[in-house]
Amino acid sequence: MRPVEEFRYLVLAAQREGNRLLGQALKPLGITTSQAEVIRVLQDRQPLTLNGLGDLLVCETGNSPSRLVERLVTAGLVHRETSPHDRRHIELILTPRASSSPARSPRSKKASMPSSPR
Repeated sequence: MRPVEEFRYLVLAAQREGNRLLGQALKPLGITTSQAEVIRVLQDRQPLTLNGLGDLLVCETGNSPSRLVERLVTAGLVHRETSPHDRRHIELILTPRASSSPARSPRSKKASMPSSPR
């Protein structure tokens, strides 16, 4: 195997393990890794339109994560509101419930991450 291929597989394996550990840490909060990414992006960049959010997400392909956002709206973590600058645009913002969620804080995520088996 060429070194570049070996490196690629190592990166993919690390990514898969990281996603598994993050998923375990988020399970008690009742959110997925993709939902946690939406919360984190909105924390840093809100308000965002659906397309604006889609452009920033790594977890979703394309630029319209409408189903993902719909689940967060239903869960009471994201709120849709009409843009004050253009009534045709809907902006996404975090609700107070999401703003106080441990998933929002990088420190709490790190503290709640399970230790990896050795």
